[in-house]
Amino acid sequence: MATNASFSVGKKFWDDQHFPYGFSRSGDFTIEQAGLLEKNGQAYLMLAKGEREPLDNLEKQFVDFCRGEKEPENIHEKTWKLYMERINRKVSHYSLSLAEARSVSMSESDSMEIFD
Repeated sequence: MATNASFSVGKKFWDDQHFPYGFSRSGDFTIEQAGLLEKNGQAYLMLAKGEREPLDNLEKQFVDFCRGEKEPENIHEKTWKLYMERINRKVSHYSLSLAEARSVSMSESDSMEIFD
């Protein structure tokens, strides 16, 4: 049974490195998920790292999920899974490089035809 103390730490959770404009403005989370991360994210992180002992059954289930012993079942576990997927995703960057464009040049005969 969950208590009011479940996941409470009294300190808001921020991740400026991955979500510089906040969880709610990232487009990755629902309003409910963003609120849960801000309110409970410190506890989620401490439980996942083993820095905090579970206070109740809900937190014990969360730790089991973090250890890979069960699939995410409740909103806390699903939110943390989504957060972890977002911060661990690979980002691909594409650019159009001028260096590549310069390496493909016209031959001299082609350039002469243009000006004739």
